[in-house]
Amino acid sequence: MTPPPSSSRTLSESFGMAFSSQPTTATSSSREATAASSGTPSASVINSPSGLLYELGPYLCTSSIQLPLLAKIVGQYLAGSQTTLGAFMQYLEINLHAAASLDDPTGPALAVNDSDLPTPGNFVSNILAESLASYLYTPSILSSDRGNLNASWYSVEEDHYPDSSYFTSEEGLGGIHTSPNGWPCEAYIEMDRLHRLLISFGSIDSELSGYNPDVDSATIFAPDYLQQNRTTSFSHTGQITSGCFFNPNTQNLSQLNNSWAFSNNINLPAGNSSALNTANISISNLTSCGISPLLTDPILNSTNSTASNATSLPSYASLAYSSIWSWAPLEPANSSLSSPYYAPLSTQPSPTQFRCAAFNALSTPAGRWHVADCTSRHYAACRSRTNPYHWSISAYRGAYTQVDDNCPSGAAFAVPRTALENAYLLSTLRATRPDILEPADGDDDPDGDSSEDPAAGVIWINFNSLATQGCWVAGVNRTCPYVGLDDAEHRRQVLVPTVAAVIVLFLGLLTVFVKCAANRQSSRRRRRRKGEGGWDYEGVPS
Repeated sequence: MTPPPSSSRTLSESFGMAFSSQPTTATSSSREATAASSGTPSASVINSPSGLLYELGPYLCTSSIQLPLLAKIVGQYLAGSQTTLGAFMQYLEINLHAAASLDDPTGPALAVNDSDLPTPGNFVSNILAESLASYLYTPSILSSDRGNLNASWYSVEEDHYPDSSYFTSEEGLGGIHTSPNGWPCEAYIEMDRLHRLLISFGSIDSELSGYNPDVDSATIFAPDYLQQNRTTSFSHTGQITSGCFFNPNTQNLSQLNNSWAFSNNINLPAGNSSALNTANISISNLTSCGISPLLTDPILNSTNSTASNATSLPSYASLAYSSIWSWAPLEPANSSLSSPYYAPLSTQPSPTQFRCAAFNALSTPAGRWHVADCTSRHYAACRSRTNPYHWSISAYRGAYTQVDDNCPSGAAFAVPRTALENAYLLSTLRATRPDILEPADGDDDPDGDSSEDPAAGVIWINFNSLATQGCWVAGVNRTCPYVGLDDAEHRRQVLVPTVAAVIVLFLGLLTVFVKCAANRQSSRRRRRRKGEGGWDYEGVPS
């Protein structure tokens, strides 16, 4: 099979296939070289078990991988993980790129004529919705929810309410609350609406300026709506020197939307594994600053060989672990074991007592959580009811189940919900209660009880597994949300997992290429693509 020798069509238009920039490797597959005129790059056809591959310069091309297939794969994954513990929110970014000419596959892209742009019914959103519509929390749904909070976010059980201090809300006629900028909590999207996927546009090439993403605006979020590339800088030791949202001089950040802030400015080690520690520190500091680290480059030359890929896997895992801001390493510990971050009592606590979470200002890194004996007496972390970054520490110690009422007026016993809230709790503890950073002394105990646990830097946070071992919930009297459900309800209800960070899966950084519909080669493809006015969308690992 010989590709048509055309220099006027885009590369993807000529072949209707996906392109990979991975180096080509010869296998037992047979190749058929194609003739090319002088100055035109030659192409070869590889007969592989999975079908024909076309080799064009550094690209391997196939006609079997396109956007509908990607959508089906994502849909199958979502369907297969629709379980109580397996389901959580996913975020898919779509980048639209025009292809280069056949004469110069690595050269600049060609502009796409307006006449070759897709017609209604064949837009990106139409193709994705065929397989993913039931899982999507779309811009239109968000807009509808914001237009009547009474009938949406506040119509469910109170545990699924969003924190109103994080957004602006207004009360209109009839007591209807609206919001111009709010977002629901994850429990509402997953448990009440049964959605699990957000899709947004990333970059759109200037050669595709005729394509208006507004045609997809009901389904796909606009570019930069779900992301904010935060400018950051670091010292040579990995300490963040600019761009951090955390500011010890103010706690009034709740209206500052850092939900989608990310940075790919990470000091990644190229060929020196000793630099990995600095990269880990920079990622940990980014996370504590309220910024999601985005890894876009390989580390330790991991693209060079299969051997280096295997060697670099632990390094990638180390970077991922560095984004954990909640549990300390090896936590939550089994209830029958001592926590490595907890100074144990003289008598080992029983498994039924070892089910409460404590915040440790002296852990490494500082401010991580560990499992503690629920009967130990500590001060409590108290969060303002109106400002999520305003913390205080209770005046009295108590066992976990006793400190719920120890918080001052206007505050409540709480657990940090984000890395930035966790950072402010650590800052408050250090600034206002340095006495807690020293071992407890019965002589200085304000409640007159000298039986305190001697662990320094430890306070209670409102997180426990008292009702069901292994099921951690926020609230002293809360029960596990998925215990006692029948099988059907198990499948329907979703528990937000206690993961440390949301790792955005870019599906191998798939980039969507555009194929104009003019000069299609296959009438079969015409029928499948609903007429002559659309494009094919090609997935390209970058």
